[in-house]
Amino acid sequence: MNDTLRILLVDDEVDLLDTLGAVLARHGNEVATATDGAVALERLSEAVFDLVIADIKMPNVDGMELLERIKESTPDTDVVLITGYGDVRSAVTAIKAGAYDYIIKPASPEELLLLIGRLKEMKRLTRENIALKRELGRGETSRPLVGKHPSMLAVGKLIEDGAQADSTILVRGESGTGKELVAHAIHHQSPRATGPFVKVNCAILSETLLESELFGHENGAFTGAVATKKGRFELADRGTLFLDEIGDISPLLQTKLLRVLQEGEFETVGGIETKKVDVRIVAATSRNLEAAVDDGEYRADLYYRLNVIPVKLPPLRERKEDIPLLVPHVLATVANRLGHPVPTIEKSAFDVLTVHDWPGNVRELENCLERAVVLGKGKPVALDDLPDAVREPDGSPTDDGLDGRSLDEAVADVEKHLIVRTLDEHGGNRSQAARALKMHRTTLLSKMEKYGLS
Repeated sequence: MNDTLRILLVDDEVDLLDTLGAVLARHGNEVATATDGAVALERLSEAVFDLVIADIKMPNVDGMELLERIKESTPDTDVVLITGYGDVRSAVTAIKAGAYDYIIKPASPEELLLLIGRLKEMKRLTRENIALKRELGRGETSRPLVGKHPSMLAVGKLIEDGAQADSTILVRGESGTGKELVAHAIHHQSPRATGPFVKVNCAILSETLLESELFGHENGAFTGAVATKKGRFELADRGTLFLDEIGDISPLLQTKLLRVLQEGEFETVGGIETKKVDVRIVAATSRNLEAAVDDGEYRADLYYRLNVIPVKLPPLRERKEDIPLLVPHVLATVANRLGHPVPTIEKSAFDVLTVHDWPGNVRELENCLERAVVLGKGKPVALDDLPDAVREPDGSPTDDGLDGRSLDEAVADVEKHLIVRTLDEHGGNRSQAARALKMHRTTLLSKMEKYGLS
């Protein structure tokens, strides 16, 4: 098994780049370097890296912005940030934003090699887990969603039948209901299972970046396009392409996507050569596309092309009978992933979970139980381990005046409540919550840290 990592080192100290790069290369890694965040983004557009190691403080694009851009475009790339003693708080915020880890300057080669060893071991275990699932065949992928409610049994039958055809499938459902799990199951049960499974979230990228992600671009096609790049359609050739939040694409991209669906061909951004691909599309949306068609915001012909086989995922509040099945399943999954013993759950906590409406659906339930597993450290999950919004669903700041608080304290209480409620409504997804609150994602993370929200 090849444990070589493709590593991108980013720092404005050239001597440090040379020293660390030489050590990492001697230990069997492929190493590229960049002297600032902007150059790093160019490197990332040219090649795929397993790991990016970057200083937090850099000119042009700093480490925090680089982390955010990486998590938006290539979420499977791990990021380690290098920070000074005075910036440990920023590094902790970065961990919450998705960084794998951080190290404090001066970064010693030994410490870095130890960290990379842990990362390689984690990736090795992940590969072995994937290989084991493949050996087990359809055992897990044929039942990706836990539940015996009639609506879920109907979804399972649609997945089984729809996977065998090459027709486009449109998965509908609220945020957190498991649309990506359905897409994975369709791919693994289809004749294309040995081909690539490629995904892209259409809601998090601008029109220009999304067009480039989908169709690729030529060198010099737009500012920042410093090399030719393949798009997701080309990467998914002979496999499955999962287009998440397909309802959020612009009219221009709707037209281009319709052409690919109809004819199986496209041109890259800035290119003139027509490329043909053999791709099966699974799309997903939480938006009411019928209403968008009626309002003239979405092409009717594209909607009908996407909606060949519709799969509707019910919200968790409509299948509460499945919660007693989901709770032990999620507890075991989360505990195994975190390396903790699988805890039991006290009846008082279990009863609260079974009656909560779960506006963030299964994802919110998973986030809630992950918090309980982490805080409980192997002890039975108790009522106090659950978030306030679950234990006291109707609890909110009252309109009883300042009640002895200063105006700033009262405003902070309201702000904290709105952040908690919005995170719950979006299943803990910070990017979606930030958009709903109309603030930058890093601003939301800063406020979460301020209020002690995990």
